[in-house]
Amino acid sequence: MDCRLVTEEWYHDFAILGLKTRQRPGIYAPNQRCKQEQLFRYISEAIRFCENKANGVELFCADGFYANYAIQAGADRMYGVDLDKNELEHARLITGLLGNAEKIVFEQLDVHDLQGTYDFGICAGGLYHLLDPEVLLGKLARQIRVALVIQTVYSLARGERDYFETPAPGWS
Repeated sequence: MDCRLVTEEWYHDFAILGLKTRQRPGIYAPNQRCKQEQLFRYISEAIRFCENKANGVELFCADGFYANYAIQAGADRMYGVDLDKNELEHARLITGLLGNAEKIVFEQLDVHDLQGTYDFGICAGGLYHLLDPEVLLGKLARQIRVALVIQTVYSLARGERDYFETPAPGWS
């Protein structure tokens, strides 16, 4: 076993997927708790919508938490993309330990450079890192055949119809 599981702190706690990881302090645990159940439900529904075969992509995948959940929920194959090399190393490590390495591929890639088509997509966070999220969403509308699960940060303090703030409120 790679000692990083013990010594490093992770973006997500993978206990619900079968392997406890030590999560980073601060916003990480509350963030995971507040969105995990809803995202699991939407991802499972997206996979069901695909009917026969469900090949998906997770954008801004970080440590591959939702890609690994998608495989456990019945997806056939997953492709995860992120720019953070360290997070992708975590993703590959945990994916192997969970027994999903044959079904998930991770690549260091800008989401705007995503190629190919997919049955479903997961964009759990990340849009708030972009200056032009509408460009990515337009591209994904052409690349995702069945269902796209999107979660992002927004502020209820603002009421404009076209309100969008980047980076996320309170982040520098």
